[in-house]
Amino acid sequence: TKLEFTRRRERIPAVVQNIELKLLGFGAANGKRLFIPLSPLTNKVELPSLTTGRNTAFQAHSRGVTEEDVVVYNLPAGYDVETTIQPYSQITPFGKFELSARQEGGKLLVTRKLVLNSSIQPKEAYPDYINFIKAIAKADKNKIVLKYVERP
Repeated sequence: TKLEFTRRRERIPAVVQNIELKLLGFGAANGKRLFIPLSPLTNKVELPSLTTGRNTAFQAHSRGVTEEDVVVYNLPAGYDVETTIQPYSQITPFGKFELSARQEGGKLLVTRKLVLNSSIQPKEAYPDYINFIKAIAKADKNKIVLKYVERP
């Protein structure tokens, strides 16, 4: 296990975390398949408690925030990627969300980027905001399926 933090002192400050983990029994096994979470270390987006109409304007996020994760999975010996996700992108007045996965040799790279804008939105935009948050939550629940393939 390895953990590093790098603080970037730029116009827009950032903290970069580099976490290296070796986990046994990670994911769920079913027969010859492994079901692996796409982005296990991400702070999952939570739905606001009020999911229907509002009477006033609202601020989707108190300050703008960007989360960007790259998770690299070393594929276990004998396993191939059976099912992955299609790249997903959604841009709204509330922010932007992107999620993709690609295989590079014996590694699987999952990239997730969430940008939440800080802006006051009219009450009429609230249903669109809820749909944006629901889409993120749904995408975060996706899994990658690995299948054990017997080789001669």
